[in-house]
Amino acid sequence: MAAPSKLWEIATCYELGHCWTPSCVAATLSVGKASVKYSLKLYTAFYLVSHTYGRLKKKQRLTWSRLVPFFRDVFQSTLFLSSNVSMVISAFCVFRHLFGGFYTGFGFISSFPACFIAILTERKSRRSMLALYTMNLAMEVVFNMCKQRNYVSPIKNGEVLIFAAASAIIFCMLR
Repeated sequence: MAAPSKLWEIATCYELGHCWTPSCVAATLSVGKASVKYSLKLYTAFYLVSHTYGRLKKKQRLTWSRLVPFFRDVFQSTLFLSSNVSMVISAFCVFRHLFGGFYTGFGFISSFPACFIAILTERKSRRSMLALYTMNLAMEVVFNMCKQRNYVSPIKNGEVLIFAAASAIIFCMLR
């Protein structure tokens, strides 16, 4: 019988988390910089389409007072996504230093506070949509892990069933 690997207990966060630099601070800053750059591109395009469609639908002229909400939305959503990414990598390093190694459930322990704080930076009107999206992803990850370990058999179009289940749970919680 094979013994469980002790790699998790002796590996550093440099070996498992941020292999491009040995410094935890440099890794957090580099990931943060890359995520801000990506988030700005993503949310600028998203909100540009959204605000333009809303303006065309209401037949409004473009004025400076209508651009302020656009920039606010872009920067707030960019802050949400980039803070989430940066805090996950920094929490990963902090918890490894606190516990002296990696253990079962470590990904959840390090990502939960980061995701919680990041969701609080987003607008209240978007939090329920983010909860629906992340619940769907979490259920899909759990299902794929169970499928890889042969706990469940593959289901044709299973991602649609997972999305329906996540939507039902969210709508029950919202009610």
